[in-house]
Amino acid sequence: MQLDKDHAIFVPSITEEKRKVYEKYISEAYGGGAWGINNPVDDWYFSSGAPNYGPWWWLWTHDYVRGLIEASGLKVIEEFDQFNGTGRLFACAKQYIGTENFGQY
Repeated sequence: MQLDKDHAIFVPSITEEKRKVYEKYISEAYGGGAWGINNPVDDWYFSSGAPNYGPWWWLWTHDYVRGLIEASGLKVIEEFDQFNGTGRLFACAKQYIGTENFGQY
């Protein structure tokens, strides 16, 4: 399975067909599971009616997350694989951003 650099998967809306593909990949890649993929989520909302947000809502490629980090004005200092390359940790630092229109912040 190959996902593009700009790809993110919104788990609550995937089709059953795609869920099976992702389930196979996750199981083979690190022998674990992911909520909503390998482990069913019975209800995406808490009993109070509030959304049950969790890290299992989105599956992002490493490049996608790096792009989010850089777009937010942070600089990626180091990156580390986890879970046999299926996860990624980013060490980041704030960087100076200056523009003619907005000064610096």
